[in-house]
Parts: sequence; C-alpha cells; structure tokens
Amino acid sequence: MRKKIGGIWCLFIVLAGIFPGYSYGVVGIGIPSLPIDDATPSTSFDLEPVILGYLDGLSCERNVNGLVWGCFIWGWTFDAQKSSTPVVVSIFVDDMPIARIYPHAVRDDVNTAFSIAGAHGFDFFIPTVFLNGKSHLLRVVVFAEGKEEYALELTGSPLRFTKKAEKITYAPFGFGFLGGDFSANEAWAFSTWNDIHYTCHFQNAEQLASAINDIDISNTVIVELTAVWQNHMPTCDRKGPWGDVALFKDRVAPLLAVLNQHRERLEALWLFDEPDVVDGPPDDSFYEAVAFLHQEVPHVPVFINWFDAKKNTRIGNVDWHSTTKGGKVKALAHLGKPMFLWWFNNDKNPSDRTIEARWEAIVAYYLTDNNPPIVSLGWCCGAPPASVAIRGKELRKGILY
Repeated sequence: MRKKIGGIWCLFIVLAGIFPGYSYGVVGIGIPSLPIDDATPSTSFDLEPVILGYLDGLSCERNVNGLVWGCFIWGWTFDAQKSSTPVVVSIFVDDMPIARIYPHAVRDDVNTAFSIAGAHGFDFFIPTVFLNGKSHLLRVVVFAEGKEEYALELTGSPLRFTKKAEKITYAPFGFGFLGGDFSANEAWAFSTWNDIHYTCHFQNAEQLASAINDIDISNTVIVELTAVWQNHMPTCDRKGPWGDVALFKDRVAPLLAVLNQHRERLEALWLFDEPDVVDGPPDDSFYEAVAFLHQEVPHVPVFINWFDAKKNTRIGNVDWHSTTKGGKVKALAHLGKPMFLWWFNNDKNPSDRTIEARWEAIVAYYLTDNNPPIVSLGWCCGAPPASVAIRGKELRKGILY
C-alpha cells in the first residue's frame, strides 16, 4: 500500500510476529515508490535499505498536582542491512511536518532481539500547541539518510490523540522578554516564560536551581547556554573563542540533575544565540549537543537562535526554528518546524503603528493557518512599552485581539 504523507510517498509492508512482545513488528522492505498515476510498474527493485521499526505509543507526564504538562511519543527504528546507517525519523501532525529527528537512545530490548548495538530508540516532545483538547492525527515516517525515496511509515502509525495541557496559563503561544533589568523574574506578570542565562544567572547546579525557583511559579523557564561553549573562563556575553562539544558536555553534565528535577517547568533549552553573528562552534558540534540534550533531558525542546532565519536548516535535529529577525512570520514559516519568533529585537522605541501591524499579522497567521505553529514570541531588548505589556497579560488568559 502506498500513501503520500507531507509530500513523501510511503510504502507499507507489515510483517507480523518478528519482534518479541509486539503483535506487529516491522515496517517493510524499501522499494522505490512510483508516482501514483504511473501505469507501468518498475521491473527491478533495489531491496536496500531494509528499515525495521515500531512506534510504541504516546504518553503524557503530570506534575506534582496531577495535571498534564507535556506529552511525547517514543519508538525505535534501524536499517537491518547496516544498523549503523543513520535513519531519519520524520514526524507529522495532521499531515503537517513538525520535526525530523534521529534515534538517540539505546534500547536494550531492540538490541537484544536483533543482535545489534547502538542507539536506535527515539522520543519526541509534542509541541503544546497541539495539546489543545482537539483531535489530531500523528504519523511517523522513517528512511535511511539520503534515501528519502524509500520512506516508510512505522507500524503503530498513524496514531490519533486528543490531549489537553493543563497549565496555569492558557496562552495560545509563549510570550516573553529579554532585556530591561535582566533579572530572572523580569516582567513575569505579562509573560508566559522567563529566560535564564549561563554565567549571567547561574554557573553551577545550586545557582541554576535558585534561578529557576526565583521565577514566578506561573511561568515556564527557558535555559540559555551560549556561554557554556566559551573556550575560556565563561563570561556573561557572547565572546569567543568557542570550544567543542566535549567542553559543552563537561560543563552541562553537573546541571543535568537540576534540569531533570525541574523538567515540567522548562519551556525549552536555548543552545546558542546567533552563532552566525559570532562565528560560533561548528555544525557537527551543535548537532551532537542537541542529541546529547535530547538524551539527557528528554522531552524538553532544544533550539538555536539565528540572526539569519535561513540558517535554521543547518542543524536538522533541533525541535524549533528561531530567528532574531522574526518581525514577520514568513521569516520561518516556509521552513516547516515550530517557530520561535523574536518579533522585536533591538528596535529603538518602535512606534505604536509598527507594533500594531506586526501583532495583527501574527494573530492573523495564528487564527487562519498556524502551519507550522508559532510556539513563542520574544521581545528584545529593553522593557516593552505599555501596549505590549497589556497584550501579554491578555495572552496569559488565552485572549487574542
């Protein structure tokens, strides 16, 4: 059977009873998909790769009060012809592509059953914009890297879910500020999140816990990690030179216990700010750092903020796209991942007319399309004007106008 999902033709061959403990085990053998209207089938088939896998399910986590704060999917996949081949996991909601990730977790059950080694398990935190109490259809499509023409949909997919995140605030998307007095709890009353920065607000686990606890309990927290990469004594700025991923892991490792302790409060992990401006670390280090955070702090989105929106495609395993030049939704909308838009950045005393025009365009996009979804808006730098503060207070209540 063939079906087109998000512009990808997928072939489904299901073999029963291959994997112990599963009623269905394998998604099939890679055979090139033909155009649906092609009346002449190919007479020869390339039987590589052979992709195996399973979408195990969807689960939601609850906070200490028993309220849902986030949901995630998990499963496994690998290429049976060569288990070390990278397999791309493409995730769709309502046939909209929302993420491409790679397996990053070791699944002992899979490795034992198939006598292989390596990390073949995956999980993915579902953007809370889809946890709105409405029915959504989730699909997971996999293919060996560089061989998208052999794309297959995992057994267990599609999966329909109806979940509602039970948060203190009911904003349709996040809303926050960077600048002003730069305190951890800055502008909390008209924000949905606050950001804290390595070295500026914390440099060890105790200081990180204190900074998180300083933020009003009604707000989530974005943890920014640019200074972790500095190849010298870290300072509260964006000055290199920059170290590699080994340095990053060494400095972040002592913080992992606190990050996991407070996972339900984390909006996202902000890996680096504007690497295209400050000649940041190489892409392969970023890629490995994202995979590391996915493994060590599961179900928390990871993003990099780029000055040039087009640079977002350089690191394929991030969860969100983000840009400093986010005054217009179209800056990121064509790139296909949930969007963090800095709708004002370094604008000196923007006029009420400019604020109104940008806001109306963002609201119109949210109400009429929202594909890909807006996950958050950011304001930088300095305290926002009164008109924006009023909108932030209304947004916390779920009111758009």
